[in-house]
Amino acid sequence: MGKIKTTIPRDSRRGLKEREAVLRLRYCDFAIRRPQILNKVKHLKAAQKVNVVYVIEEQQDKAIEPVEWFLVANEPVETDEAAYEKAVWYMQRWKVERFHYVLKSGCAVEKPQERSMEKTTALVLIY
Repeated sequence: MGKIKTTIPRDSRRGLKEREAVLRLRYCDFAIRRPQILNKVKHLKAAQKVNVVYVIEEQQDKAIEPVEWFLVANEPVETDEAAYEKAVWYMQRWKVERFHYVLKSGCAVEKPQERSMEKTTALVLIY
């Protein structure tokens, strides 16, 4: 349906450098039917509509495994722009994972073992 260009961060565990990638997007919707074993549970819907965005990297280097994602969303994906938006949201996960890593490993935010959201939020803001 479309293409987007992005930067894939380095993967130090697999020894891969940061690289530019072109990702192809496809999308469709379908219904996941309720399992038969749950047919007696009447408050469950017979089927749940989901939207899937399929993202695959156009391979430049055969030695590197291409990025491939199946993104399942309950948000509508009816246009190329909506599929692009969902892919961009997912691409932000690298930044979120890095932020989480820094909080846990660098700042040791879990060390005080705070139980309340207010105290944990204050600690994160201080760090």
